[in-house]
Amino acid sequence: MAEGCRLYEAVETPVGMALSRDGSSLYVTSAGAVLTLDRDQATGALSPLAGDTGCIQWSRSFRKLAECRPARGMVSPIGVAVSPDDDEVFVAAYGGEAHFEDRSKNAASLTMFVRDPATGALRQKPGRAGCISANPDQRRCGHYLPLKTAANVTLSGDGKSLYVVGAAPGTVLSFDHSHSTDLAHASGAP
Repeated sequence: MAEGCRLYEAVETPVGMALSRDGSSLYVTSAGAVLTLDRDQATGALSPLAGDTGCIQWSRSFRKLAECRPARGMVSPIGVAVSPDDDEVFVAAYGGEAHFEDRSKNAASLTMFVRDPATGALRQKPGRAGCISANPDQRRCGHYLPLKTAANVTLSGDGKSLYVVGAAPGTVLSFDHSHSTDLAHASGAP
């Protein structure tokens, strides 16, 4: 470990990150988990949130982390984006629950979390409102067949459009987004 660095077990192979618009939280996707790091706005120093509020991972992960809470439909999270109003965080995951069990099943997912403005902690929306997946067997998420893979996610500046990039085959999906809809009911077009 490099001098001056802190060990945080949940940070393994980080692949994506997004800073909240208010600059107080950094979200990192890493080896099956999404981490929330508190950011000191004066110095830029990062520290994990206390307890299990700073880490969310796939509920049946191959690598259980004591400090992480479970999430539905989120294996191999890669991309992460914060809404312009800092109220929501979206995670694009390359594979869903079937990813390791049966690679012939498509299991990419897009997961939505509500962000606590005071702490930056994330909470997944209940039921199928908190995620969509191309895998019809992923019953705990809304079903959206065109979501073949999910590698990255971003929102328009006004927060009305959500875009997901798929890795193979190359695709860009566009979703209408507003706080009155959830992912299970968002309309999309490849």
